[in-house]
Amino acid sequence: MAPRLIISDAFGIFAHELVPKQTTTGSIPPLYLPPALQKRQIKKMKKITNPFLDLIGKGYNCFACAPNNPYGLKMEFYEDGDDIVSFWSPDDNYQGWLKTLHGGIQATLIDECAGWLISRKFQTSGMTTNLNIKYKKPIPTGSDVTLEIRTRVKQVKRNFVFMEASIAHNGEVCSTGELTFYCFTKEVAEKEFLFRGCEVESEEV
Repeated sequence: MAPRLIISDAFGIFAHELVPKQTTTGSIPPLYLPPALQKRQIKKMKKITNPFLDLIGKGYNCFACAPNNPYGLKMEFYEDGDDIVSFWSPDDNYQGWLKTLHGGIQATLIDECAGWLISRKFQTSGMTTNLNIKYKKPIPTGSDVTLEIRTRVKQVKRNFVFMEASIAHNGEVCSTGELTFYCFTKEVAEKEFLFRGCEVESEEV
């Protein structure tokens, strides 16, 4: 039986059945919850293909998601039903206090995950107009730490998308966020931001 990745967030608890897959950053390590909480429906996720890789030659070097930025976070994203999810390991270069993840980095993680939700779910480009974060518990740093960043839509009003987000460690929510994004028309996204669509890989993880 494939191992299960247990996920807890501000929106509920899910159990993911994972097929181990080696990537450039290594296999995704499991997060655990008490057995009493491991009673939710098993879901499978699909990795989102980075739609900006063709822009590397034109200067694409996003601090959060560009794979070649030597100082960046190199985030990758997955589609999990209505949610967009990222699993990320914070090394000690991103700490504020000793062995504690900087609050600004947490804001970046949440904001970037929301941006990819716009790209994937709405197939367009957008911009953050509001971001509020509640820091509930300190988040540790270290090579053995894996965080789960999760974002989903709460409401849509015309061109504005309202989202909620969370960062969890070891099945416990440490920070939550409320975001508002303005979505550009598809014509503007293509002309001004060179957006050509955002797809997922065919293989489930």
